[in-house]
Amino acid sequence: TASPSLVEKANNIFVFVLGLAFLGIVGLGATTADFSNLVDLSQQHPEKVVDAFPIIFLSLVYQNVVPTVVNQLEGDRSKITKAIIAGTTLPALMFVAWNAVVLGNVQGTELGSIDPVALLQSGTGGNQLLGNLVTTF
Repeated sequence: TASPSLVEKANNIFVFVLGLAFLGIVGLGATTADFSNLVDLSQQHPEKVVDAFPIIFLSLVYQNVVPTVVNQLEGDRSKITKAIIAGTTLPALMFVAWNAVVLGNVQGTELGSIDPVALLQSGTGGNQLLGNLVTTF
């Protein structure tokens, strides 16, 4: 079996590669996205936000994460608070960036009839590097 330090090193490498792929996707995807529909008030549907609440709360998974964080940070309340705030804020920002790029690239299309990830994988706007990064991610 692999030692915990070896597993941690491998995990760090994989997370780094995923982070680079994500940054590449957002950076390249933003160049082909049309963000005007994302802020156009006629395209907004606030009445549908309530339908997303179960998914939003389920995605937080605090019941799984907090005990591990408390244990790893040896009960230091200040560090735990910082870790939970940063651990919630960073993924939320990543989620918003991902959705902005995906929705900005599929605007003007009926979202129910296409797979936005497949669209990005196909190399939207002739950008095959974007397609390769999405496949890697």
